[in-house]
Amino acid sequence: MPRKHTDNMRLLWLRNPYGSYIVTGQKTVELRSQNSLFRGEVWIFSSQTLAFKKADWQALKKKKSPEEYEYMRLKSHLLGRANLVRVRNTKAGDAKRACVPKIDRWCIAWEMQDAQALPEPVPWPKGGKLGLCKPDSDDRRILNRLRKKYGWKDYEVSQNVSEFEPWRF
Repeated sequence: MPRKHTDNMRLLWLRNPYGSYIVTGQKTVELRSQNSLFRGEVWIFSSQTLAFKKADWQALKKKKSPEEYEYMRLKSHLLGRANLVRVRNTKAGDAKRACVPKIDRWCIAWEMQDAQALPEPVPWPKGGKLGLCKPDSDDRRILNRLRKKYGWKDYEVSQNVSEFEPWRF
């Protein structure tokens, strides 16, 4: 039976534009070097550093509207949330779903669903370490207020950790 994660959430700090790709639904797979037993609500933050080199940003600027481009360059902002539903080995087609040209090393796919972008990104003064972490009590209080403000329901987690796909090396 699915269980509600009413008090179980995580923060995921990513270099932009990858954070913005997740909350807008363009990216449904996050490639990581580590496994996670966590399933459920993940709040997506943009870190203080950006992912691309200057030339890549210039090419992206030509393809996107000025608003989209500025959104993708935000630093230290809360962008939205997604539901981490499955963690597995990578497979064919994951590069496209992860918004990368190719997967050039062994990594793990974190499948995200039901992404929701905040109507306005929230500046996050504390900053964070890249990766997945637990929120402190202040973070949790702010995130719960935002969830109520926008009428967002708790995600239900349907995959048990015991159903976790075994690793093949």
